[in-house]
Amino acid sequence: MNTTTIRTTCTSCQLTFDVPSVSQVLALPAPNDTTAEPSFVHVCPSCLSCDAVTVPWRTAAYLLDAGATTLTAPNAERVTSRYPSSAPRLAAAR
Repeated sequence: MNTTTIRTTCTSCQLTFDVPSVSQVLALPAPNDTTAEPSFVHVCPSCLSCDAVTVPWRTAAYLLDAGATTLTAPNAERVTSRYPSSAPRLAAAR
């Protein structure tokens, strides 16, 4: 069984390393966002910094086929706040 790997370079420490398919994370834009592109997200094994590299849709499709884990941004129109827009009024002390 062949494992797909991606060779990438850390933007912080400049280490070049391979990321196996079981460790690949692909961040996809929201379904209604037609301008955003997917990103390949990885953690550097040397400095432990997290980095995201924008990839073309063709590469994203290849990563999906290779078994990358995906995260999809939520549709901004369907996201609702879980907190009230203003602070609750406190009852006066008696």
